[in-house]
Amino acid sequence: MPPSSAPRSYGTLRPWLHWTIALLILAMIPTGLIMARTLDDALSLDLYRVHLGIGWLVVALTG
Repeated sequence: MPPSSAPRSYGTLRPWLHWTIALLILAMIPTGLIMARTLDDALSLDLYRVHLGIGWLVVALTG
């Protein structure tokens, strides 16, 4: 049994960070799928940049 002085919740930052990362990861799915399937090179490059930026943001937030 944990000591009575242990915090009983995660506070406000951790849930916010969790859901932000979850939404960013979910946003990567359609950008990656559309990027892989489009024939428009300009759109593919723009989606690649967005996908890459979101990925690095996820890495930074989880690190």
